[in-house]
Amino acid sequence: SVNVTGVRESRVGNLKDDEFLRKAVRGSYAIVHAAAITNTLDPMLEEINIKYTEKLVQAAKCCKIRRFVYISTENATHHCKDPYTKSKIKAEHIVLASYPEALILRPALIFGKRDTRTLASFARAIRSFPIVPVFSKRHCTLQPIYAEDVAKFVHQGLKLNKKGTYTLVGTEPKTFAEIGRI
Repeated sequence: SVNVTGVRESRVGNLKDDEFLRKAVRGSYAIVHAAAITNTLDPMLEEINIKYTEKLVQAAKCCKIRRFVYISTENATHHCKDPYTKSKIKAEHIVLASYPEALILRPALIFGKRDTRTLASFARAIRSFPIVPVFSKRHCTLQPIYAEDVAKFVHQGLKLNKKGTYTLVGTEPKTFAEIGRI
C-alpha cells in the first residue's frame, strides 16, 4: 500500500483474516493488488484470485482508501477461457464494481531478475537439453515485459491519477526462438 505521505509500506498477514486486512490498509492512500495464483491446476486459484480480491476491496472501501490498482493479465484482453484468465476477469469486475476509477493493468508475461518460472524455465531447458522445440513465428510471439517496467507503470499511474484499463507489453514482439537466442 501507499500511505498519504507517499511512503510505500508492506504488511505481512493472512488474507483470510478480515481484521488483518482492515489494519493493513488503514491509513493508506492506494492499494496495489498483485497477488495471484497463476497455476490453472491449483485448487486455491479461485479462492485466492477472486474471493481474496473481494475481501481486499471490501477492506479498502471500509477504510476509505482512495485509489486501487489491480494487476491483471494480458490474457483478459483476448478473453482467453483458461481458469486463470477467467478468475482475473472476475476479479477485475469486483474491483471496478467498488472502484469504477481503478487502474487495471494487464501486463504480458512478466520477467525479472529473480524470475524462476516461465522464461527462466525456458532458459534452463535451453541450457540443459541439446534440442528444444520452439514454435514457429507464425504461431506464437510474445512481448514479455520487465517487472521493473510494470512497477514504473504502477508508480506513474498513481502519480498521474490514471484510471482505466491498460495492456502492458514489452517493446517488441519476440518468437520463442528469438527469446531462446537472447
